[in-house]
Amino acid sequence: MRRTFCIYTSSDDPAASWLPEQCASLSIANTGSLRALRLAKSSVDKCMREHDRCKATSLHPFGQAPLPRRVVDCSNLTRPRLVETNSGAKGAYVALSYVWGEDQPHRTTQSNLCTYVDGMNPEGLPQTIRDAVFVTRILGYQFLWVDSLCILQDSVEDKEREIGSMRDVYRQAVLTIDAASAAKVSEGFLHERRPHPQAEALPFIPPPSQYDRNSSSLRVGTIYLARAQICARARDNVVTRVSRCGCQWETRLDSGQTGRRAWCLQEALMSCRSLVFTANTVQLRCQTATQAIGGTYHATALDGARLPGLLLSSDPQRTRAGYGSPGWTQVHQAWCSVVQDYTHRGLSEPSDKLVACAGLAEEFARFLQSEYLAGLWRDSLFDDLLWVRSSREPLRLPRPLYRAPTWSWASVDGEVTWLEGDPSDGLEVLANVVGCTVTLQHKTLPFGQVVDGSLVLRAKLYPCGKRHAERKDGGNATISPLVPIRSHRPLAGSTVLGPENPRFPMARFGVRMPFIQFDSADDDMADQCVWAVPFRRTSRMFHGPRTEGMLVGRVKVDGSHPLRSDTESMSRQRYRRVGYFVVEEGDIRALGYQRDEGRPQFEEIEVI
Repeated sequence: MRRTFCIYTSSDDPAASWLPEQCASLSIANTGSLRALRLAKSSVDKCMREHDRCKATSLHPFGQAPLPRRVVDCSNLTRPRLVETNSGAKGAYVALSYVWGEDQPHRTTQSNLCTYVDGMNPEGLPQTIRDAVFVTRILGYQFLWVDSLCILQDSVEDKEREIGSMRDVYRQAVLTIDAASAAKVSEGFLHERRPHPQAEALPFIPPPSQYDRNSSSLRVGTIYLARAQICARARDNVVTRVSRCGCQWETRLDSGQTGRRAWCLQEALMSCRSLVFTANTVQLRCQTATQAIGGTYHATALDGARLPGLLLSSDPQRTRAGYGSPGWTQVHQAWCSVVQDYTHRGLSEPSDKLVACAGLAEEFARFLQSEYLAGLWRDSLFDDLLWVRSSREPLRLPRPLYRAPTWSWASVDGEVTWLEGDPSDGLEVLANVVGCTVTLQHKTLPFGQVVDGSLVLRAKLYPCGKRHAERKDGGNATISPLVPIRSHRPLAGSTVLGPENPRFPMARFGVRMPFIQFDSADDDMADQCVWAVPFRRTSRMFHGPRTEGMLVGRVKVDGSHPLRSDTESMSRQRYRRVGYFVVEEGDIRALGYQRDEGRPQFEEIEVI
């Protein structure tokens, strides 16, 4: 590695044409300038023309995609209008991905639909939408799809139909405009980008031959000087230049505001290509690469979140694979990654937890050919049930109002993941799924909201303890909150674990501390009993056996559960999931279970 300096300027600056290409990084300062958008159009056109992977994932030839039910005609920037397309109409259109962040009084309703068809006053539109109309037109496209304008916001029927087709809207758009720098719709995204604070700004005066000496105005440019490092990127043996504090800061991957919004994840992943306006730069992200417009960053397809090519393939023969095949496993693992990213993002309406990812779920279902059960898949249900709340988030979030059964990750807020994965050496199944059903709110939306769900397991239940109240510091729950249900005869040399002795002294006598994670703050209650339900015991190379499963608590029959009442059959004891556990060496004693209580027998339980 050698040290050098990176010199760069705005693509609109008078100095831009004088910087040698091999040492210049022409970042975009004014993202709304004609030159900046011409550079963006050039990159988009090159993607459509040269990227084989992007062409392979395109469902239709250019201009032959079915148009959405409504689009905004951007031909006249002074008078854009809403167009209701005919069935079967085809063409090229652009979609907008953005953060609402506030109420949109301009949104299309049944009362102003006719007015918008005649034309809209741009002054009445929020800045982000006005910017999107401008970019669409300058890039050479006529039609733009915006949810607030193209969906009747006061019609339940229209919203259900159009939200159900959003997967296709973004999948078939020739380009998605990602307004990543705007925290709310009124902010807009075409702004002057600031230089890096550690870069030195120097005046640049063009050579005398380039300006009129008699002119009273002299165009003085600005160049920026920053320490840089030369990084060789293994793509086509090309060496690209990335600065340590300048160019890299200007061109680094940045998901921006839309990267924090749950709705925007499916919009990003389903798009064939996106023009991303971040706070620091403009990027073109496609299925082949991510590059900064006017900059030096150029990443391979391995960089950034992308769906597997098998999933997006336009070849019908490659869109299905049997359960357990390498292709099926790859796509299912991608789903788990999507869920982790999705649950890390925020939702303004908690009830949208399943709705906001319905388009992605539908796309995965096309390949997996498996029944969708409130965020889980029937073919892999046994493994999918073993999700765990991320330990990076403190146990502060309560379980929201009912939106999914407790065995679904959609029932809790906060990031979730899967820890164990597929065992590499040995597997002993300790429980069986007898049945699993969900009741949809709308039968025509199989990937949308649910109002009820039931999971029947045949398993052994190990009473493992009560829990303390939540720690005051808001930290994660570990084994310390678990105490025996009642005072048992302790193991030889140990003492009974209790609130006054929370550090689990049994670990000093051959019982390893387990990993325990409760699902929500509501589940960590001192007056609730807990049962461990072991699912499987795995043996891994260089590791001893591990037992993992879910923690459950009994459901109080008070008629408070939706669609259930105390008059229903109680042939099975009903439980709710409250957490997840992993025990080293398979010793359930680590959870507070005492062998003198007797060995549990297999029984059928229902988790709701």
